[in-house]
Amino acid sequence: MLLSGCSATPEPPKVIVKTVTEKLTVPEHLARDCLLPDIPAEGSTNDPLTEYMVRMETALKDCNTDKKAIRQWQSQPPPTP
Repeated sequence: MLLSGCSATPEPPKVIVKTVTEKLTVPEHLARDCLLPDIPAEGSTNDPLTEYMVRMETALKDCNTDKKAIRQWQSQPPPTP
C-alpha cells in the first residue's frame, strides 16, 4: 500500500533590509571660531607688539589643534547600529 499526501515546500522567510542614513556632524567644540588676541593700542612700544605676536602664534596653534582633531574624528569608522 502506498501512502501519498499533499505537501508543499514552505517559503523561506522574507528578509527585509532597511538602509538608514545618519548625518554625523563635527563636534561643536571643534567647530567654534578661534579667538584672536586684542590688538595693542596704536603707538605702543615693541613689548606689547611682541606679546601680541606670541598670543597670535598660540591662537594659531590652538586652531590647528582643533583642525587636527576634526581630521582624526573624520577618519574614525562610523558607529555600528
